[in-house]
Amino acid sequence: MSHCICVECGVAMKPAENGVVVLELSRGEAICAWHADRWQCPLCNKKIIGGFGRKPVSERGDEYFSATVKKADHSFYHSQMMIQEDVDRQYNNEVIPCQ
Repeated sequence: MSHCICVECGVAMKPAENGVVVLELSRGEAICAWHADRWQCPLCNKKIIGGFGRKPVSERGDEYFSATVKKADHSFYHSQMMIQEDVDRQYNNEVIPCQ
């Protein structure tokens, strides 16, 4: 079992929800969806996503991909090389379209 520690509080985070749907984005568009777990610090309530499955549950072009995108709880960029426009929108709390 993996453990996550809150850097701010120095305590173990607790699993908050298993099997959340997380979209992998490229240039603001969803390219695949994963199941993962959401962890939360019991003191400061900061959250992280981890424990990704071995394979995506759905990929662009799959029959049920659009339905999976609508169920998504979170998203992330597949590369640390985000284009500046998406970085700006992310930090301004704007919704980044997935379709």
